[in-house]
Amino acid sequence: MRITLWVAFLLLVVCSSPAAAQSIPGALMSHSIDSATVEEFGSIRCDSDQPWPSNGWMRSYNPVDFGVVGEFEITAIRFGVECEAGSGSVDQPIEVAIWEDADPDYPILSFDLTELARETATVTDFDDQTVFTYVLAAPVTVPAGTAIAVEVRAPDFGPTGLLDREFLCGANELGETSPSYYVGAPGPCPFADPIDISALPGAPPIFLIIDVEFTGGCVAPAGVTCTEAAGDVTVAWTNAGSYESIEVIRDGVSIGVLAGDITSFVDTEADGNIHTYELKITQTGLTCDSTSLPCTNGFLEECSAPAADIADFLPATVDVLDLGASILINDAEVSVDVTHTWIGDLEVTVTSPAQSALIVKPAALDLDNYDNIAVTFDDEGVPYIAAMLRLGLRMQPGGGAALADFDGENSGGEWTITITDSITLDDGVLNEWCVRVLPTDNVLFLRGDANGDGVVSALIDALYLLGWQFGGGLAPPCFDAADVDGNNIVQAIIDAITLLNYQYAGGAAPPSPGPTDCGSDPDGDGDVECLTEPAACN
Repeated sequence: MRITLWVAFLLLVVCSSPAAAQSIPGALMSHSIDSATVEEFGSIRCDSDQPWPSNGWMRSYNPVDFGVVGEFEITAIRFGVECEAGSGSVDQPIEVAIWEDADPDYPILSFDLTELARETATVTDFDDQTVFTYVLAAPVTVPAGTAIAVEVRAPDFGPTGLLDREFLCGANELGETSPSYYVGAPGPCPFADPIDISALPGAPPIFLIIDVEFTGGCVAPAGVTCTEAAGDVTVAWTNAGSYESIEVIRDGVSIGVLAGDITSFVDTEADGNIHTYELKITQTGLTCDSTSLPCTNGFLEECSAPAADIADFLPATVDVLDLGASILINDAEVSVDVTHTWIGDLEVTVTSPAQSALIVKPAALDLDNYDNIAVTFDDEGVPYIAAMLRLGLRMQPGGGAALADFDGENSGGEWTITITDSITLDDGVLNEWCVRVLPTDNVLFLRGDANGDGVVSALIDALYLLGWQFGGGLAPPCFDAADVDGNNIVQAIIDAITLLNYQYAGGAAPPSPGPTDCGSDPDGDGDVECLTEPAACN
């Protein structure tokens, strides 16, 4: 029998059916950005001398991440099919297994799993490239606070297996919010324990479609946003159920209890400061409370000043800080203050709570004969130049790295800096470092600051807009700021006239957040983008 390694993860089946888009019914847990589209040639399996050895595909779910607390019941598992390409309508048995996962953090580990249920679904070649919903024969009750793992497995058909039974779990390349896992079987496929597909050598970006339908539990409001105008913060959301009441919590303290059908709240006592808001609901007919994922107006920043020694060839210098709140990251910056001669000796790595590691300053061995580091690594900064690391600039990370790798992750938890000194003779000190993150759809700007210099000057900014659109000038670094009239369209002539009329003819001021106080777009970025904050808002 041949042992098949990654080179055997080749899709040998040609599926001819078009991809199907199906609606998502009921309450659903999904890590797929798009869980309705199965892309052709979008999945993997292990092949061997056997016709089709056992293959499994897995995902893990922490209900809290979906605003679900309390006991709930799993009623169905949805999974992509690619492809059951047989000759005629051939029945294909597919096992669906559900486990309790003792450790809700990733990765999935076999010794953390306790099986809750295992059933067999049946698909046919008519299900090629569709999203198949398997309704469980008996709903699976999941205790409150319990994470789960779900596996879809094609069984081993043995050495005389049926060649027209060629199932793969459907996938696409449209994004995901947690890893996809493959698990083989002892013998021909070497991965008896779940393995993150992205860790497989040469693996393409494969995002499995495996979703969980459920009932019960308490489902928190969705899409909670915080927008600021004139010092007040508007918290808005979409209700995901029938609620008895909604409690608004600012920085861990209740500031109001609303009727269950309300979908917004204005905090008039925010005082222009940065706050984190969440909603705690009591859901009709259920005996549990549910708390939403928080949102933050402004940015989160935390610094650590460990004064930690950096020494030659000793264990790396490591320090940890916690931002204290969990928001979805839209933009991240890291400031580093190090005293050290010959900084080419040093490699500086920043690791997020999701364990994404980014080398912001690569080691250059004996090439960087400069002293000290005082820099803010920022994707919108100047290009990386080692000789300028000591000047306190905003600079892009080195080695082609990008802090955008952290975008979409949750900020909550431990951030770690690791500094490695690989050459003798030069020691140093990590004086201080800081992490600053901006939440999704909450970039701060001044309405009318078209050139992004942190000041709204009608004549200068109006000329900048006109020069961009008609004179081949640079594009506005923040299109939200250049959208002077706030209609979600940047029109150079109209926006320039609006700005000039406001400053010189007594016209209406540009709408929220206005031209004097930094704030975020009340439309949640609308149809224009602002990924670079003007200087005054940094």
